[in-house]
Amino acid sequence: MRQSEELNSVEEKPMWAMSESKAPQIKGDADFVKEIVNLVLKKLVKHPVNSKRLVGIDHKIATITSWIRKGPQHTHLIGIWGMGGIGKTTLAEEIFNKLQHEYEVAFELERLKDRALITTSEDNIVSMHDSLQEMAWEVVRQKSIEDPRSCSWLWDLDDINEALRKEKVNEVVRRIKIQLSTFEELKFMLCEIYKLSRLKFLEISMSYLKNPLTLAEGPQFSATELRYLSCDHFPLKSLPENFSAEKLVILKLKWGRMEKLWDGVKNLVNLKQVDLRGSKKLKWLPDLSKATNLEVLLLGDCHSLTKVDPSIFSLPKLEKLELEFCKSLSKLISDSPLCSLSYLNLGWCKKLREFSLISQNLKELKLQGTKVCKRQVKPFGMSLTHSNTA
Repeated sequence: MRQSEELNSVEEKPMWAMSESKAPQIKGDADFVKEIVNLVLKKLVKHPVNSKRLVGIDHKIATITSWIRKGPQHTHLIGIWGMGGIGKTTLAEEIFNKLQHEYEVAFELERLKDRALITTSEDNIVSMHDSLQEMAWEVVRQKSIEDPRSCSWLWDLDDINEALRKEKVNEVVRRIKIQLSTFEELKFMLCEIYKLSRLKFLEISMSYLKNPLTLAEGPQFSATELRYLSCDHFPLKSLPENFSAEKLVILKLKWGRMEKLWDGVKNLVNLKQVDLRGSKKLKWLPDLSKATNLEVLLLGDCHSLTKVDPSIFSLPKLEKLELEFCKSLSKLISDSPLCSLSYLNLGWCKKLREFSLISQNLKELKLQGTKVCKRQVKPFGMSLTHSNTA
């Protein structure tokens, strides 16, 4: 039976008016309903045009579509993995819209309907939906499609390699966001970005490295306008001596190999967040007394950290201090009141025995797995999470 004839017969005569004599011509009511649904869906579903023009998406759609059609009819699971902003959501939506009419029931997690494109949290953190980020990246890329070296924002490794060969690249590139997979790629990036004197945003993401290496020394860092620095598995023993942090707002060096950040006192007036979690060789922190706007300090799993610099206790806006699993930390004592501190995590600091802090705003204190006795902690406007006397 041709689809057009079947659809016309349904439109001309309602189902309840069909004579019983025609019933044997169909396999059954259920099959008949399925045929109607499929025909209607094929008429109504319009495949959206890939307005974002993501490079290579047609090939990816064809590949995944072939996997789905060749796989089991009842159960099939395909994962789409990758860093944020590379087009995972767009790819899934394109495939969904293309294949949904071939199934009895189709469900889609429409995140655009459930979540605003741009949101602001209670902590004043601005978040952007992946789809909006992808669109913004593509707009930037299209402006320099003929010469990636002239693009101010780079996230493709090939484009970055080409741009770094350009003599005047330091006058163009402002932002780099890249995901790497090997230590050699990381070493190359850190040895080349010294050219980018006007860099404002640098984010280097890496998957887990089984045997991360430490570089004895690296190149000097010429960027003086850096606002955001994030580098997983940072391989140097410290940041370069000439590292400029005056305009830095966020510093993230998770799972780094640093033994220290830097020597001396730096102007950190704009710094709001420091995340050094998992830096197991970090032995001490520098003087942070000039980080007067610092709000979050994350030092969890810094196993070699023996003490916290006293300057931290004088920071007027520090709200969150995390020292969980700092196995070498034996004491945390200060007579200076922490005006804004509301969260303090000292869980599983197994050597911690001496603890004394003053804070009127502390809401949550975690001491599980420490040597601090409950009777040592005086209530001062906070809720005690747990205390271990073992």
